[in-house]
Amino acid sequence: MRAASAQVVIPGVEGEYSYLVPRELSQTIERGTRVLVPFRSRRVTGFVVAIDARAVSEATRVIEQLLDDSPAFSEELLDFTKWVSDYYLCTWGDALRSALPAGLDAEDQFRFSLTEKHHDQLDLGSEGYALEVAELLDALEEGPLSARQIQTRFGLDPDGAEIRRLKQNGQIEFKPHLRGPRTGELVEKMIELTTEARSGIADDTLWTFITTRSAQRIVRELVDGAEEGIPRRHLMRGASKQRRQALEELITKGYIRERKEVLSRWRPDELPVLAEESNAALTIHQSLAVAAISAALDEKRFTGFLLHGVTGSGKTRVYIEAIKQALAMNHTALVLVPEISLTPVLWGRFRAVFGEQVAIQHSGQPMAVRYDLWRGIANGNYRVVIGARSAIFAPLQNLGLVVIDEEHDASYKQTEGVPRYSARDAGLYRAAQSGAVAILGSATPSLESLFAVDQKRLALLSLPERVSGAQMPEVALVTPLAEDDVADDDVKEKSEDASAKRVEPHILSPTTYAAIAEILDRGKQAIVLQNRRGFAPFLICRNCGKLFECPNCSVSLTYHRPGRILRCHYCHHRDDAPDLCPACGSDDMSLCGSGTQRIAEELSQEFPEARIARMDSDAMAKMGAHGELMLAFAKGNYDLLVGTQMVAKGLDFPNVELAVVADADTELFYPDFRASERGASLLLQLGGRAGRASMNGKVILQTRAHEHPAIHAAMHGRWIEFAESALEHRKHGGFPPYSRVVMVRGIGPDESVVARAMLFVKRQLEGIKHVELLGPSPCAVVKVRNRIRYQLLARTSRTNDPTGATLRGAVKRLFEEQRNSEELKRVQWEVDVDPSSTA
Repeated sequence: MRAASAQVVIPGVEGEYSYLVPRELSQTIERGTRVLVPFRSRRVTGFVVAIDARAVSEATRVIEQLLDDSPAFSEELLDFTKWVSDYYLCTWGDALRSALPAGLDAEDQFRFSLTEKHHDQLDLGSEGYALEVAELLDALEEGPLSARQIQTRFGLDPDGAEIRRLKQNGQIEFKPHLRGPRTGELVEKMIELTTEARSGIADDTLWTFITTRSAQRIVRELVDGAEEGIPRRHLMRGASKQRRQALEELITKGYIRERKEVLSRWRPDELPVLAEESNAALTIHQSLAVAAISAALDEKRFTGFLLHGVTGSGKTRVYIEAIKQALAMNHTALVLVPEISLTPVLWGRFRAVFGEQVAIQHSGQPMAVRYDLWRGIANGNYRVVIGARSAIFAPLQNLGLVVIDEEHDASYKQTEGVPRYSARDAGLYRAAQSGAVAILGSATPSLESLFAVDQKRLALLSLPERVSGAQMPEVALVTPLAEDDVADDDVKEKSEDASAKRVEPHILSPTTYAAIAEILDRGKQAIVLQNRRGFAPFLICRNCGKLFECPNCSVSLTYHRPGRILRCHYCHHRDDAPDLCPACGSDDMSLCGSGTQRIAEELSQEFPEARIARMDSDAMAKMGAHGELMLAFAKGNYDLLVGTQMVAKGLDFPNVELAVVADADTELFYPDFRASERGASLLLQLGGRAGRASMNGKVILQTRAHEHPAIHAAMHGRWIEFAESALEHRKHGGFPPYSRVVMVRGIGPDESVVARAMLFVKRQLEGIKHVELLGPSPCAVVKVRNRIRYQLLARTSRTNDPTGATLRGAVKRLFEEQRNSEELKRVQWEVDVDPSSTA
């Protein structure tokens, strides 16, 4: 169809916009293609969601450029992103942009640049200006600069007197400049012999027609080279004029040809392989699970399974057998994991079984690599995709199986930016949309998934035993030492500048140290969980009580070593840790609490011969560091692994026989209705790392809350019993899964303005049938980056609002109808459907 107009959606902008399609694009533009369009005062990337053979009256502006040779989105992905937009209350353009790898946008960005008047006066030079202004003008000769670049590179205020004077003199201007995509295909020009040339070489007649020495050398190099040809840049490296002319002459005469080859920048052979697939026979429970999944695949309609298997029960083997079946039926498979760090865990096993059909996709990959994989998946080069949350948008065709491993994990929820989607819930929708089978796997299934089983929306499959006869580990409760139990000499540490600094007592008890010593003596490994990074969560003056807090956020600064730095984990503010209190001058400064750095340091002091590794976001900042460390630990290069919650997820190290939770209580008492569930899950998951290949596994939980239900669940391994009790509490409290929840958060620099805006929102939602409001109230961390945050929780019961459409519709109408009100315009808004946390 020849298109005359198109409907375009734009990220961050509500609604669809009509644009005229120029004649030269009318035959090639399609639904799902990206276009460059003028919008307000600049040009942006938009997405075509509909085309029309008529030029609709609303279309007054013209599409400037087509950014894709073929649609970037299939019809299925267009429909899926539309659902994401509708359900999670974001614009369709935002959902579509989330489905693309980063770096593909083309848009106008405002930049400072030289005017034509300045170019006409170039002979005057930059004499007479201050040095920094002269340097700026010289730099602008090379190209436009942003306001931030002018400030950071030259120390000039973009709104200051010097810049204003240059603009008034007509020498510089601030205007939009088009920034093209930052990534794309890597194309190699290949030179190869034609069929005619090869025939001439075979019968020795070609040399009659190729007489120059340069041309003969090129042909001989191609004969001796690879059959697929030689890159042009290799043939022409350091080439003389005669050689370049010879190449063009050979192309003209048809003896050689030039073709373009798209290269992949992904290097799968360089990825760490932690484990390869076992050929052991399936257990009876695995066989039953695989049989049920295979039967569902044969039916070729959506079926959802909850695969509840204890840690070490072989859930991954079930996934692999299910994927084999899906591929045999000419389907593709999507496997989601909650953390980027877990992709190397599955990579080796999947690669061993499925070979080059497997791709990894996550936001931690280099931009170019992620683009190549995205394009390769869309082209059908990969049939199995392993990835973290964002891989839910992988452009797989003929999707037949969706696996969501560790489905209970909160990391599946996007908590920043838009859309704030749950990859678990979106995965279920995508499977239903494609008529695929969905498998949600976990040793500690979420209460929502267990509720779905009870409602017959998911079928339950069980793996109640560990493979290879391994037993579940023994669990011991240990009370951490109190400060009074430690001698004064043990409460002093020498800081790096040799000044004394007081610290709280060792958090690991003598019982724990003895257990670790016994493990090391036997040549085994141990994992220690402390779900805080840094050395100590806060520094306080014991003389006057001054607590060192972030100036931008309402949180204490965390002490980090080495470097003796106080850091904010919200805004990344840094201060040097003082030796004397700035308020009273005392040197009686105390480091309170414990982080992964401190645990690792104390272990190294207690066991100087032990090889200790640390796994947290600080230590794993380098790309690929997770995989490298896990590979080294699996090979036995380290004895002890200390880390945050990432050490509790999905890791399988046969030599680990001890798992320690340094402070179990910190996970249980957050101001959030899911705190108890998350705490119990984390403790059980960490315990599951121990004794996976032996009868000697042991777990130590250091806690003072021995009677807490989560501690009981972790100690006795009774997750279902804990979940049933927690579900009963949720039901009485009116929380998910018995209700639908939307969190509305207002953010701004002025607390009174934010509070009034939140009360305005509450008044607009009050009185709507079935909608209950909690708040508004300040967030648990009320100030972040000098901006005040308030929140309002709106909910409806599942009885009255089974799908949540009533609640979402009420919130959506509020922001559509009141978008121009002064109360809403003065505050930044975040809307979170099905929030993972209410803290």
